[in-house]
Amino acid sequence: MNLVELVQGQLSADVIGKLAGMLGTNSDTTRTAVTAAVPTLLGAFGSVASPRDGASRPASTLDSLDTSV
Repeated sequence: MNLVELVQGQLSADVIGKLAGMLGTNSDTTRTAVTAAVPTLLGAFGSVASPRDGASRPASTLDSLDTSV
């Protein structure tokens, strides 16, 4: 299973369109940026989660996110 492809597969045209609207860009530019960013973000997430206390760190970060956006 390829985690990058799995995450990118969840980014439907509707999701990209909404994100583009929030960012004030077009869907093609947003899709390109998201496609480039997903591997980097997953790599950073993996680095944060790899130490002994790793599972609690990403969970804590996700709990503090503003999901109203």
